[in-house]
Amino acid sequence: MSSLTFAEYQAKCMETTGPIEHLNQEEMYSYLVAGLASEAGEVAGQYKKYLREGGEDRLDSMISELGDVMWYCAVLSLELLGNDYAMEQAATRNMTKLADRKQRGTLCGDGDDR
Repeated sequence: MSSLTFAEYQAKCMETTGPIEHLNQEEMYSYLVAGLASEAGEVAGQYKKYLREGGEDRLDSMISELGDVMWYCAVLSLELLGNDYAMEQAATRNMTKLADRKQRGTLCGDGDDR
């Protein structure tokens, strides 16, 4: 498969939401947030096993799980922002925040408002 833009990826993700399309907005948010946390936990679990057992296959499994994390990010961002460029907007907001922190010398530290 060739490279995808965020908007293209998000559109393809939306083609695979069938089983959850009947949920109301609150249920959808809950389902997506829980799924995102669950998949992020699976990335961490694969890394834990890599540390314990080694093996390049664990790193490959992490990439696969990261794809699942991205699916939840794509669908959740669309549900929250409601447009075809939601992932792009989320990524842009994040880069703006990080650039500001870098400029102020606060990349390291605690808290969202550092």
